[in-house]
Amino acid sequence: PVVVLTSSDAKNTEVVKRFKNEFNHEQIYSLYNPSLKTVAQNSEIKLIDKYQTMASQLEAAIVRPDTFQTLSEDFGAYQVEEIKMTNKKIDRDRVRNMAFHPSGSLVLMKRGTEMFVPHGDTHLLLGDIITVIGNGEALKDFRAKFI
Repeated sequence: PVVVLTSSDAKNTEVVKRFKNEFNHEQIYSLYNPSLKTVAQNSEIKLIDKYQTMASQLEAAIVRPDTFQTLSEDFGAYQVEEIKMTNKKIDRDRVRNMAFHPSGSLVLMKRGTEMFVPHGDTHLLLGDIITVIGNGEALKDFRAKFI
């Protein structure tokens, strides 16, 4: 992925268009501005609204201050990662039959356009995008199992 983030909307627009048109790049992220709206339509360009992002952060800090502080300051070695399930050996296995690293957890699964929280009876299917959380060792373990 390419992240385009300058202090100028005009420069962001110019760089995004160049990556899209000249380099045929597919995964581009930038801050939302009106001139990029039409460029981003029907493409893989993701526009992030800085005001919506700030509002979400403020809401989390106000409504869930302890969780917000823990996630933003004390999270330390834990990271979130998305892994595409490509391991044919575990295709159609249930989550409950998998032994996962104790410092990691499955958080979310995306299957096609559907997103859901996996449970023990959830089947793992090729192509699933699995969101996991854990320390470095746990993430390495998840990758080894799913890829």
